[in-house]
Amino acid sequence: MDDVLAESGMTQEEYDNRVKEQAEKTVRQYLVLDALSEDFEVSIEKADFESEVAPLATAYNVSSDNILKAIFKDQNRVMEMGNRIRYKKTTKALLEKIKINEVDKLTPAKAEEEKAE
Repeated sequence: MDDVLAESGMTQEEYDNRVKEQAEKTVRQYLVLDALSEDFEVSIEKADFESEVAPLATAYNVSSDNILKAIFKDQNRVMEMGNRIRYKKTTKALLEKIKINEVDKLTPAKAEEEKAE
């Protein structure tokens, strides 16, 4: 590892700090996602897994059932795919709740007019 760090111009301490920062960021994102998932009552069903693997099955000309069987045999894969599905569904629910208000862009002259009023 020292060789790799030396080539990258990074000290072990800098590397450790970056890894720690990234880990903290990932945990914060997960906690926010988890809270939003609960608020939006996001649930994950078997059909969600089937929808997720369908493009893979088509691309590799393999049955979806075979892919799902392989995934369901490995808890890490189930967790990884479940989290990806939850992220997509939570993001979709969040985007449906967001209200965007379009406003006119103020030119400097228009901004001065509004200040005067």
